[in-house]
Amino acid sequence: MELTIIKVLQSGANKFLDDFFLFVTDMGDVVFFIAVFSILFWAYNKDYAFRFSYYYLICYGLNSIIKSIFDRPRPWQADSQVVNYTNSSQSSFPSGHSASISVITTSLLLEQYSNKNAKKWQKIVGTIVGVLACLIVAFSRMYLGQHFLTDVIAGLFIGLFVAFFAREIFRYIKDIYKISWYIVPIAFGLLFLYTTEMFTHNLSHAKVYSYIGLITSIIIGINLERKFVRFDVKANGLFNIFKVVFGLLSTYALYRLLDWILPNILIFKFITAFIVGFYITFGIMAFFKYFSNKLQIVYVPPVAKEKKIGEDNKKRKANI
Repeated sequence: MELTIIKVLQSGANKFLDDFFLFVTDMGDVVFFIAVFSILFWAYNKDYAFRFSYYYLICYGLNSIIKSIFDRPRPWQADSQVVNYTNSSQSSFPSGHSASISVITTSLLLEQYSNKNAKKWQKIVGTIVGVLACLIVAFSRMYLGQHFLTDVIAGLFIGLFVAFFAREIFRYIKDIYKISWYIVPIAFGLLFLYTTEMFTHNLSHAKVYSYIGLITSIIIGINLERKFVRFDVKANGLFNIFKVVFGLLSTYALYRLLDWILPNILIFKFITAFIVGFYITFGIMAFFKYFSNKLQIVYVPPVAKEKKIGEDNKKRKANI
C-alpha cells in the first residue's frame, strides 16, 4: 500500500517537481538548522538559541536510536521501480528530515506564542507557514523515494513531542550553561564508536560525526562567548540585517573552504563541523562586537526613542 502511494507520486514526476522537492527537502537537513540557529543567536536571543539547539539535537538523537531499532529499508531499496533521487543512508523509519522540520517549526511557534508582544496575525501566519513547511518536507521525502508514509508521520510526531517535552524540561533547569559542560566529554567519547573508520574514506557515519562536532562546538563556543565576548544581540534593523547576511555568507564560505582543503576522511567531518559551529557561536560574535564598537553602533529601544522624542517636543514647546 505505501509503495503504491510513492509510485503514484512519482508517476507525475517532471524536471520542475524534481528540482523543487530536492530544494524543499533541504529544510529538514542540518544546513537549515544551522541557518535558523545562527539567525536566532546573532539577532534574536542567545539564551533561546541555545535551548533551540538542544531541541534539535535531542530530536536527532532520539530519531537515530529509533532508526537503529527498526532498521527499515527505504522505498527505493524495497522496490527497484521506485526512483532514488538522493543517496540517503541509515534506515527509513522514522524520517529524520520530517522530525527535524517538525521540531524546528514547533519550537519556533512555541516561542512566538509565549511572546506577549507578538500580534495575533503574526501567530496565525506563523502557524500556517509552519504547518505547510512540515507537510511539504514530509511530502518531498516520499516523492524522492526516501520514506514511506508511516516514516514521515512518525518523524513529524517525534519532532512535535521533543519540542514540547524539552521545553517543559528546561523550565526546571536552573543553569543550562553549567550543565552543558558535562555533555562535552560524553560527546567526544562518541567519536570512538567507530574507531576503525575514523581515519578512513568510509563516510557512512559522516552525519554522526558532524552532529558531534556541532554539539561540542556550540556548547564550548556559547559558554566562552558568555565569558569573554558578551555581545548584546539587540540591534537596530539595519545592523541586524548586516549580521544575518554577512554571518550566513561568511559561514558558508568557511564551510566550503574547509570542505576544499581538508581530506575527505571521517574524522575531518567532525573537525569541519566543530570549526563552523565555533565560528558561529564565538568567532563571529567577537567580530560583531568589535565592528559595533568601532562604528559606535548603539541600540536605542523603540520605547526609549518615543520617550526621547516626547522630551524633545516638550523642550521645543517650552522654548517657544
